Amino acid sequence: MRVFISGPIAKHGLEKARKIFNQAEDDLRRRGHTPVNPFKDERNKMTWTECMRLSIQDLLTCDGIYMLPAWHESKGALLERMIATNLKLVMVK
Repeated sequence: MRVFISGPIAKHGLEKARKIFNQAEDDLRRRGHTPVNPFKDERNKMTWTECMRLSIQDLLTCDGIYMLPAWHESKGALLERMIATNLKLVMVK
């Protein structure tokens, strides 16, 4: 299953967030999923709005979503979860 990874970035800072997202990507891959990690280097220089537009496009290609801890503290993750819920994507734990 293609699984989008969603969670806070600003809360942790870019380097720590990158590590958290990459660990989630590795974990999902080990579990047999195809992870979609929206935390990509080229997005470091983009505005929040630009990043969210790309992330939502990525999310729409997925069958499920994986919510990282503290996702509820991120306005982007809240938006991604709302979209995933309304599209009836699988909530991967």
